[in-house]
Amino acid sequence: MGISSPCIAHCSTGLGDNVCRGCGRTFIEVANWSVLDPEAQQAVLERLPARRQLQRVAAAWGGLVDVAQRADGEWGAVRVHGRTVWLRRIDAGWSVECDGRSSQVADEAEALQRAVAQCPEGAAGGNGSVFD
Repeated sequence: MGISSPCIAHCSTGLGDNVCRGCGRTFIEVANWSVLDPEAQQAVLERLPARRQLQRVAAAWGGLVDVAQRADGEWGAVRVHGRTVWLRRIDAGWSVECDGRSSQVADEAEALQRAVAQCPEGAAGGNGSVFD
């Protein structure tokens, strides 16, 4: 028997989001939950806290997060100033990449500030008040 679904009945994948704003799972993870073995389900559950943090960063800019597996793990893509900023939760905080520049920061608010500093062109987004 599998692990209970983390669904909280606020699913947005049916609206076209790749990452559900309710539970944090990807469209594929939601669709395949009932056929995943318990180990795969547990692996999904372990990724959700970092995704929720990514969703807060994206929400501060009025946007959504998408996720992608890269060689060093799962990264979140957030649009900042019309550019894609890649964010990844690491032990010491966050890794932030934009336009080939990367840095490591301590917390979500600093990740957002660094994203703005590294991607200064384009229209301004939110003010980061989600971190207050």
